[in-house]
Amino acid sequence: MTAVALNVTTTRATRATRATRATNNGYITVYPDGSTRPLTSNLGFSAGQTLANTVIVQVGTDGYVELANVNAGTTHLVADLEGCYSPDGVSSYHSVAQTRLLDIRKTKSPIPASGNVRLNLGAAFPGISAAMLNLTVVNATGGGYLTAYPDGENAPTVSN
Repeated sequence: MTAVALNVTTTRATRATRATRATNNGYITVYPDGSTRPLTSNLGFSAGQTLANTVIVQVGTDGYVELANVNAGTTHLVADLEGCYSPDGVSSYHSVAQTRLLDIRKTKSPIPASGNVRLNLGAAFPGISAAMLNLTVVNATGGGYLTAYPDGENAPTVSN
């Protein structure tokens, strides 16, 4: 495999006091093993937060990726594999212009606790077999998480 899509979560962060971020005091950088850590972040966080972000990263020649905690404190990390790209070119990624396919604030009632919403990706992109989505929660009335998964399958035990 040449690259992977990971859902990276930081939780139980302590003492995030890195002065380089105004709103997010620490950050996680994911990069290929064996390469120099870039100066960019993939996931910014503050002490006590639990946050997740999807990251697409090249895999090092040894098959590893590095996850760096750039923070004055500690954090727990969770990395869930969402997909991979094969070296033979059979599995490729095609980007499209960002297209908002769902905004419940304008079309439906809020999703109830433990509720689901079905999103028809095939209507917008005929023949689609997979997608990378940006999920955003707005005006939640309680704590929780979102999980995206194929329609008709059981929900996995990971969050997006």
